[in-house]
Amino acid sequence: VGPEPAAAQAADAAAVAAVSEGFPAFTPAGGYKVETKRDTAFGEPVLFLALSLIIMGVGFLKANISTVVGALYEENDPRRDGGFTIFYVGINLGSLLATAACSYLGFTYGWAYGFGLAGFGMLLGLLTFLIGAPWLEGRGGPPVPLKGRSIFGVPVEAFFWIAGIVAVFPVWMLMQRHEIVQTILIPIALITFVSVVGYTVFRLKGAERSRMLVAQVLIFFSVLFWALFEQAGSSLTLFADQSTQMPSWFNAGYTQMFNPGIIVVGGPIMAALWVWLGKRNREPSTPVKFSVALVLVGAGFLLLSWAAANNFNESFRVPLMILFLTYAFHTIGELCLSPVGLSMITKLSVARVVGLMMGVWFLSSSVAHIVAGWIAAATATDTVAGVVTNPQLALQTYGSIFGTIGWTGVGVGVVLLALSPLLKKGMAGVH
Repeated sequence: VGPEPAAAQAADAAAVAAVSEGFPAFTPAGGYKVETKRDTAFGEPVLFLALSLIIMGVGFLKANISTVVGALYEENDPRRDGGFTIFYVGINLGSLLATAACSYLGFTYGWAYGFGLAGFGMLLGLLTFLIGAPWLEGRGGPPVPLKGRSIFGVPVEAFFWIAGIVAVFPVWMLMQRHEIVQTILIPIALITFVSVVGYTVFRLKGAERSRMLVAQVLIFFSVLFWALFEQAGSSLTLFADQSTQMPSWFNAGYTQMFNPGIIVVGGPIMAALWVWLGKRNREPSTPVKFSVALVLVGAGFLLLSWAAANNFNESFRVPLMILFLTYAFHTIGELCLSPVGLSMITKLSVARVVGLMMGVWFLSSSVAHIVAGWIAAATATDTVAGVVTNPQLALQTYGSIFGTIGWTGVGVGVVLLALSPLLKKGMAGVH
């Protein structure tokens, strides 16, 4: 849909990707062909309207479904982190299957079928939830009943449904002006974070206050992790295309399958590991798991930095196995932080604001995507028709940037590890 796309610098593309998380990752030169056709002047606006509806739907789903998972476990239940890891595996399994099936239908028979299958999958998900809802036994319901409460004379629940529909239209406009999102997202995040800190300090007391403050500290550290981890959709994919040895049948886009594949295989193992350690009172605390995640994501980049300086061929390309190992480090780190972070929010947040805190958790990852775009822009190199003009300089640039962010990740992870006893004390009995 829309006009034929104009050429763009990798740095600009990285910035766009930062505010378009969830859109398809970069496709390497030669791995695609462009055929554009404007069927209607309304095609592009309708596409963005559809995406805006999806965004609002995900906004209602993402924080709340995570809260429901947390409500399935009692406080200090050793199975909680393992349960969230299984939940996380399910998300990635769905991503893996949907990417394969919808892409196949889209490219083979047309995108009406690809998007249609995605919509049918959403419908099946809704039916599954409605049929299985009685098994929740009321868990995950609102801590304060909404019946009888109203806003401007409108019942509270109805008010938020209406507000969600109305909000589609400003989101629709912002979808078409990513530069505005980049400008306002960080100030909005800062205002939100300061408000949450103020609420915690002035409205809460005792264990509730200390637990909420620990949650906010861990959210802050998670921003750096995601800023480094999300190089997968930008600088790491460009690195795969420009500076990695690959078989003729393999292209840089395929490297995006490494992460969900490792999660699907390794996630159940990690879930079982947390439960096994928990039963023996040897499970690491949440701050320690976060520190391990930061060290691992940093170590992955240090491995690439080392390879860029010591392990490349005459074309200045490093072995594909090195890149796979980097993804393995990053994915294990992700399993130590992302599902554990969801679990942490449900454990440390005050019951009446757990949904809000889950939203803050996801908002912090949005900020991290902006930072990730800045980092990716620093790795940009000159290209002509998608081909790097100086492969040696490109490899050296990647190696330098990856080394810097790698040591940053490891260093911050070590700092968090040193702070973990203090943070664990602030968790006031929550593991």
